[in-house]
Amino acid sequence: MADTRKTVAIIGAGPSGLSTARSMLARNITPTLFEAKPTIGGLWSSSSAADIIALDQGLTLNHSRYTCSFSDLAWPETAPMFPPVAEMGNYLQRYREKYIPESALRLSCPVTKITKEDDGSWRVEWRDKVKEEDGAEKFDFLAICSGFFSAPYVPPIPGLSSFKGEVIHSADFEKLDIKGKKKIVVVGGSMTGIEAAADIALHLSSQEGSEKPEIVHLFSRPFWNLAKYFAVPNEQDPTAPRFLPLDLLMYDFNARLADAGKPPKSMEEISRAVSEKMKEFVGHDQAELSPEMQVTEKYMNQMPWVAISDSYGSFVREGAIKTVLGRVAAMDGNTVKLEQGEDYSETEITDADTVILATGYHPASSLMNILPEDIYTALTSSSTPIPEDPNFAPLILYNLCLHPVFQQTAGFAGMYKGPYFGIIEMQGRWLAALFSGEVSWPSTEDMTTAITDLAAARTKRIDSAETTFRPQWAAPDYIGVVNDIRERLSIPSAPSATSFFPNTMIPAHFAPASSHAEATKALSDLQSLLVPPTPITKFTAAAVFRGLQGHWSLSRRITSRNSAFPSGTFTGTADFRPREATFTSLLQHTPTGPTCTTANLTHTPLPKTPGGECVEYLYNETGTFLTDTGFTMTGARSYIYRYHPDTDTITVWFVKTDGSGAVDYFFHALEFLPPGATSTDGGSSGDGEVDQPGGWKAKSEHLCVKDWYWPSYRFAFRPRTPDLERFWIRYRVEGPNKDYTAEARYGRP
Repeated sequence: MADTRKTVAIIGAGPSGLSTARSMLARNITPTLFEAKPTIGGLWSSSSAADIIALDQGLTLNHSRYTCSFSDLAWPETAPMFPPVAEMGNYLQRYREKYIPESALRLSCPVTKITKEDDGSWRVEWRDKVKEEDGAEKFDFLAICSGFFSAPYVPPIPGLSSFKGEVIHSADFEKLDIKGKKKIVVVGGSMTGIEAAADIALHLSSQEGSEKPEIVHLFSRPFWNLAKYFAVPNEQDPTAPRFLPLDLLMYDFNARLADAGKPPKSMEEISRAVSEKMKEFVGHDQAELSPEMQVTEKYMNQMPWVAISDSYGSFVREGAIKTVLGRVAAMDGNTVKLEQGEDYSETEITDADTVILATGYHPASSLMNILPEDIYTALTSSSTPIPEDPNFAPLILYNLCLHPVFQQTAGFAGMYKGPYFGIIEMQGRWLAALFSGEVSWPSTEDMTTAITDLAAARTKRIDSAETTFRPQWAAPDYIGVVNDIRERLSIPSAPSATSFFPNTMIPAHFAPASSHAEATKALSDLQSLLVPPTPITKFTAAAVFRGLQGHWSLSRRITSRNSAFPSGTFTGTADFRPREATFTSLLQHTPTGPTCTTANLTHTPLPKTPGGECVEYLYNETGTFLTDTGFTMTGARSYIYRYHPDTDTITVWFVKTDGSGAVDYFFHALEFLPPGATSTDGGSSGDGEVDQPGGWKAKSEHLCVKDWYWPSYRFAFRPRTPDLERFWIRYRVEGPNKDYTAEARYGRP
């Protein structure tokens, strides 16, 4: 008996293609996924082919695993909170194995042409790169899931081709060799630009010597530099907030429920409210980082731009990255000429030998050669091959999915700029419901009106000489986009209102009934984090480690109980200098208890961590020690501080004395104590600054040959922010020839 089920061709086997295929199968529509790469995963593919755009396998996501997940497959509780690309690739592979038969995949089969047939079907032609043969097949429906990041976009900059230095797109960033460079200009104030600038800064910070290239970061308007972990206010102790992944606070559903039934707000009111929320998350207007980073009152009334990096702000504050507000007008020789504007003080950047264009991607260009010309022109609303300003709205679509030109037989999923698996999944479910007839299509009139408005908004953005009407994204309201599709699919509202904050919306809230077990697992995991049964210190180590970066003023009081060693006060400066990881710890668990050995590590360098993600500091302090008897002497010491994301732990290591800065052996691991706990360090009197109330406290112990060390810490954050304001470290030391206490106070210069 012939199979009468409808068929759909899905272009792309990344997250959107896989999720859409799963939704099609649930509605008895047979999917075929065409993927140019030899593996599934899209950007998260492990493919190393030269002509394939894929993320570095070590790069970590800038949203948590709760947002970067599908409703019907929970992450293991032991998974990293911000999974690296390799882990995301494994997650997508598990998803494919669980829900999509291998027979539905056509890997290494790039689509070469798509034709709309007279009978309403779609003819798809492809090239099988393994069999080296062409193929063609007709399908009832078409789902384009090739993604937003399918082709790098290089803007038409006058003089670009004659620039005397090196020009690369951020997609080729890993190929850049900065050896011998003098001035590197990073163009672009969105996610990729910040990551590129921070990555170079980290690489240079890892090098010894003073002769290093200058990093200039050029962006057209201030943006909010968000930390990966936000502070949850603690009214009992404002200097010791809880910390949660940023997306868990940004996508609080209670705020949306509170606005239900209220009159709609104007765009300026919405922009102001979102800007105020971003300022609340950051804790200040960023003037302390640099004048160009300051979000002034003018920008508070505009839809904010944001970028996520734990290290970028500190690199700017310390002068490792020079920020310039402006837009590229042209290039001439080794000069980058800038447009004139009200907020633009500089007219050019001279002596540049490298320019990195973090100017985004153009998803529409990958469709130009495979779609019929009339359809491509309708989708782009442009007669030119590549419309201007493609990052804002490369395709003019109704609700990011549909267009009347498709005649109710095709649509898009995943044409969204962001790591929002909830939107990706809901779009695929909507297409499947439309193709199956489960829900009605929007009217042609409604779609036409919406796409006309979007085309006008794009034109306004292009023509705007000022940044007033230059939003970062065409659809910045993640919860709103998901809610709109939820209502169209008649899915009950979730989550419900709660008394706790935050009440985060994640994809599992909208899981199909058939995926109840996976959704329950994800929601239970989330609930244990948002409303823990007992006070927890989770992510405190991550927030502390981020806050340590940079320069500090230092004052240490040493009280000796051994007459052979003097008491006195050490005054100086300390620097937590970020560097690429230099060794791999072989410890199987978090180091605890007395240990003093070199058997815990290997000196094999770790692979470079992209995006400026720092997990290692070389700590150096210098200053003057004034004894209580009036003698002075200079002093210096070094340690290595390491953060371990897999265990959310900070460890401290001794440094070799040969001046190389290389690790010698393990010192201790910080054990963070529950809020309100008292730090104990082997018999301290408890009257030091470390013992005072307020802030997060940590302790440890270490036996080095015959000498016992009891380190104690207290970290005080700026209230309601993720910024470390000051901290104290005390060492209580006892041994055959040692008996002293050293307590240091650190503050920003």
